[in-house]
Amino acid sequence: MTYFVNKTDGTAIVIPDGTKDTTSTSLVLLGRLASNYGENQNENFVRLLENFAFNNSPANPINGQLWYDTGNLVVKFYDSTTTSWKSIGTTIQGNSAILGSLLIGTQGFEIQELGGTTNLINRTLNANVAIFANVNGVSTRILNVQGSTGLITVSGNATNNLGIPTKSYVDSFVDSLTANAASQATSINTLTGNVATMQSNIGSLSSNLSGLSSGTGSVNSKEILLNGNLVLTNSGTGNVAVNLRTPGGVTVLSAQGSSDTATPVTIKGQWVLGTNASLEANYADLAENFASDQEYQPGTVLVFGGAHEVTESTVENDTKVAGVVTTDPAFVMNHSLPGTKSCIALQGRVPCKVTGVVTLGDMLVTSSVPGHAKVSHDPKPGTVIGKALQNHESTGPGVIEILAGRV
Repeated sequence: MTYFVNKTDGTAIVIPDGTKDTTSTSLVLLGRLASNYGENQNENFVRLLENFAFNNSPANPINGQLWYDTGNLVVKFYDSTTTSWKSIGTTIQGNSAILGSLLIGTQGFEIQELGGTTNLINRTLNANVAIFANVNGVSTRILNVQGSTGLITVSGNATNNLGIPTKSYVDSFVDSLTANAASQATSINTLTGNVATMQSNIGSLSSNLSGLSSGTGSVNSKEILLNGNLVLTNSGTGNVAVNLRTPGGVTVLSAQGSSDTATPVTIKGQWVLGTNASLEANYADLAENFASDQEYQPGTVLVFGGAHEVTESTVENDTKVAGVVTTDPAFVMNHSLPGTKSCIALQGRVPCKVTGVVTLGDMLVTSSVPGHAKVSHDPKPGTVIGKALQNHESTGPGVIEILAGRV
């Protein structure tokens, strides 16, 4: 009696009596009274249990058949519509709970949960990891992680929600090196981080941080690294200021002025010069403000007395001599003295009004000519104003440089 073996799709395999079918499937299908019946059936069961485990696919597969590919260590199924073997797990649909790690592909891209953190791991040495988005129907790379360096590149245009400028945005300002931070995110008022220049020939780095959500802006940077000069400029109109503040908000340096003038820079708090540091000045004297009865011209010799602290000298060899009104002091003390004041050079080079012939190195004292010094070859203690640094050949009045405060 011939066997008709019906398949799931409704077709049948016909096996005559006493025969074996070895071509319709990967198993040996036995007809009635076929020889070696027990041996062939046992082999069929073993092959089903091991899913035809071998590095080559089984012959004569049928749709839905399983095969364990020992060469790639993966279970595959046969798709008769494409006449090909497909790895099980190539497509995961719906919500799937995966315990442990999920290994994708033969090169070893792994999704791993470790200590509550989901890790994406590329097990291939120095291989890159890319994230793509479907942009208007086009698969577009938006982020790339370079396997050899770990460098992250944002390839697309970032939205305001990213809070970071993209490479394309930064590149668009390479020539001008001028960026408006407000155009990247309307809610940013503070930029925090390290700012390092990318080239040594940068003349200036300009950033407009004003006009943001609160109308003000600041750069809060732990470290600014420059291969050149750092220039802080307030481009506002009118009387504007550039301030340097401590993390606590205390102003330690302030410069104010309009576009063409500037008041002296104000330094507040305690400043300490570090190792190998120094302060330099273009001008040459140390001076101090004193209350005076009127404002005097630079170079005028003053003495202690008058209605306030100092007044113009009128007596020869006066031991009450205070000094000479400075012209361009390098350092001024008692700067905030109120009222009318005169700034007197205490030490250093300063122009001085003199009368009579003067030779370089002569000691100078007060004269009877108001506000003028004269030479004394044997001065009394307490009368010396300083020493001449220039000759004065006229017998009348003039102005020469002297070294004030040195006897």
